[in-house]
Amino acid sequence: TPDSWIPRSQQLLRLTGRHPLNAEPSLTALFDAGMITPTKLHYVRSHGPVPALDWDSHKLSEGDRDNVHFGVADDGEPTATRLWTMDEIAEGPFPLCELPVTIACDGNRRKEVNMVKRSAGYNWSAAGVSTCVWRGIFIRDLLLATGLRTGPEHEEWFLNLEGADQCSEGTYATSIPLAHAMDPANDVLLVFGQNDRVLHPDHGYPLRIVIPGFVGGRQVKWLKNIWISKEANSSHYHIWDNKVVPSVIDSKEHPLADAFFHSEDNACYEQILQSVICKPAHDERLPLPTEKGGLDQLYKVEGYAYDGSGTKVHRVELSLDEGTTWKYCSRRFMDRPTRHGTKHWAWVFWSCEVRISDLANAKEILVRAFDTKKNTQPEHEFNIHQHLWRLVKPMISSNSWYRVRPSLVIDPETKQPVIHFRHPVAPGQEEGGWMKPNIEDVMADQSGGSSGKTFSIEEVEKHNKRDDAWLILDGKVYDVTSVLDWHPGGANAIIGYVGKATVDATNQYKGIHDGYANSKRDECLIGELTKEAMKVIEKDAERAAKLLAEMKEKRKDFALQPDVFVAAKLLKREEKTSDTRLYTFELPKRKDGSHGRMGLPVGKHVQIAIHFADQAVMRSYTPVSPVLPHEEDGTFQLLVKTYLPSDGGPFPPGGTASNYLDLMQEGEEIDILGPNGEIEYKGNGEFEIEGKTYHFTKVSLVTGGSGLTPHWQVIHAILSNKNDKTKIALVDSNKTFDDILMREQLQEYADKEQERFKLWHCLSKPPKDREWKVVVCSICVIVREEHLYPAGDDTVALVCGPPSLIEKAAVPGLKELGFVEGKNLFGW
Repeated sequence: TPDSWIPRSQQLLRLTGRHPLNAEPSLTALFDAGMITPTKLHYVRSHGPVPALDWDSHKLSEGDRDNVHFGVADDGEPTATRLWTMDEIAEGPFPLCELPVTIACDGNRRKEVNMVKRSAGYNWSAAGVSTCVWRGIFIRDLLLATGLRTGPEHEEWFLNLEGADQCSEGTYATSIPLAHAMDPANDVLLVFGQNDRVLHPDHGYPLRIVIPGFVGGRQVKWLKNIWISKEANSSHYHIWDNKVVPSVIDSKEHPLADAFFHSEDNACYEQILQSVICKPAHDERLPLPTEKGGLDQLYKVEGYAYDGSGTKVHRVELSLDEGTTWKYCSRRFMDRPTRHGTKHWAWVFWSCEVRISDLANAKEILVRAFDTKKNTQPEHEFNIHQHLWRLVKPMISSNSWYRVRPSLVIDPETKQPVIHFRHPVAPGQEEGGWMKPNIEDVMADQSGGSSGKTFSIEEVEKHNKRDDAWLILDGKVYDVTSVLDWHPGGANAIIGYVGKATVDATNQYKGIHDGYANSKRDECLIGELTKEAMKVIEKDAERAAKLLAEMKEKRKDFALQPDVFVAAKLLKREEKTSDTRLYTFELPKRKDGSHGRMGLPVGKHVQIAIHFADQAVMRSYTPVSPVLPHEEDGTFQLLVKTYLPSDGGPFPPGGTASNYLDLMQEGEEIDILGPNGEIEYKGNGEFEIEGKTYHFTKVSLVTGGSGLTPHWQVIHAILSNKNDKTKIALVDSNKTFDDILMREQLQEYADKEQERFKLWHCLSKPPKDREWKVVVCSICVIVREEHLYPAGDDTVALVCGPPSLIEKAAVPGLKELGFVEGKNLFGW
């Protein structure tokens, strides 16, 4: 993933898929670590890739969007905009401050809420909270140093905070009331240190904001821009996240939803009063003492509590009789002093000793906290907020009494009686706890959920563009426009299906996606198909099933099957370049013992599957042999560029599939399936592309790296047939001379078939000691008329290679030459 360069603890439990990271420790690990949470155990909330920032180059931009809030500095120079280096912030004239501050996700304990009725929020248990010692300067001092002026008391100004992270809905940004930041008693900090070290990348290196007593969603990480404005922030994350709106707003499509979500009255700022039982731990088993008087032994129940606004947790109480009576709990505060005497920015740890006999007889262990104003937690929050679950992204969590349920059971190992403790929910994504998920949500999960809106086929077909892309999966409609920019398989893997009434997208999706993909898919859900539209899909399913049956019948004598993975054994691995290997695999033998046959149509791909403990990774490759039927010998060869682990390049951790192949030992097996792909060369200039038949007399090919392999199949099929008069022009882009794949084979065809094959190489670093045909050294100008056949009804352009080459050079260049996507310009 883009974050693989970041060191992370294995003790963090992921709440989502591999990327971006949203994780918490177990509640036991969090509590056992003490009142200062080790950085490695601090919960992580991210909306996108962690930006790789540098202390020496990072700057904080301080500005004034309304141009009225800043005056002039002492030297008379205007100070409306200022760039601060990290050294100026950390080593300047500003007083430094170190504070222990508890930061809690506003969704802490949301997993309990999701058990009653599923929301779109992540399943945070009670471990979505941490306390670190943060080091920084007061943002008030920085603002005053830039000439911030006070204004009329009746005006409300806002301090806007923007990070450097680029998320699916744009840059993460929010705002808080400027008055809160300017109040010295609130200790709003520009932070660059965490637990006596610089910030961890997951927690905002090199600079973040820490607003003691506020919810985590306001504590912007990787802080890049701050500015003053008369209006609250207008970013997606400020408007649509961290808001609780009135119950009348039951969806974002409600006529008043926009107004209420834009209202600052509904914003979540301060943390809510919270207390949680940490010990006994979830799934803990306490043996019943057998000695005389053993049941009178004491057990220490422990946990944490916190509040917002710097308010002191005044009292914590424990009940073992369903709230009839309450026991007073001892509180432990931070050793270091709090600021201002009355502000309490960090949690407290509490404890209460009870007899084991009382635990054995208790139906529940309950805890509740009070603040200095005698506010306390509700007994049952779910009844109060049930209406909010109907929202698309409700910002609700539980702060009701925390309940641990003990029960007497026989330990399966010792065969002795024990008290078995169960928390409401298990840590992370684990199943367990005494709460059970709502059966309606379980059914909805299996089908991808629903938003209540319905769409006709005609409505879906209108959204068939890159900047407006709707997709049908299992009869549900998803707006995947925002996915196209970050989709791991590239935008083209989705574009072919948007706006189309076909089950092909569903069949393709189910074959290669995991739980994380499903969670991102569900974020895009906008509705379902109408009953009439579903009939169209059902009819298309019949078409797809018939097509599959016909394909299986045609391929019954081939090893490669379209719907079932078969095992292929690695026979040999050859190193072609420093990072490119030629793998020879053996196909399964036929029933009579003869060698298996590939039967792969020219231009089609093979899908390989690699099985890991937590997921299956699938990739498509085009074999370089066999290409033609007479070349079948029971094996096939894959020419694969290995994206090796490195500090630079597009894939710092290395390519998952290519590195796995590179480490395979001869004799090991891998699963294959196929044929896949939308382009097939039939011979004599005839192509079948996305189900349509085309005839071209000239073929212009643009490729790069191992994207050569499908082009090689077409080149080899055409030039091996003397009767095929189709002409080919190939522009092959690589970094160096040694990176050129199949150079000898290509050059041999170029020498022998000069009338039918034109070959051009484009290198980023051309060889100094060689004199041969090189186009230019910059990929941005590789597509020229003298290198390729010009656009026309009888000419097709096919492209395959790295996204940077195809999207930034090849496709734009070919379009300038007159080629049109979907007409005579296609990608493999």
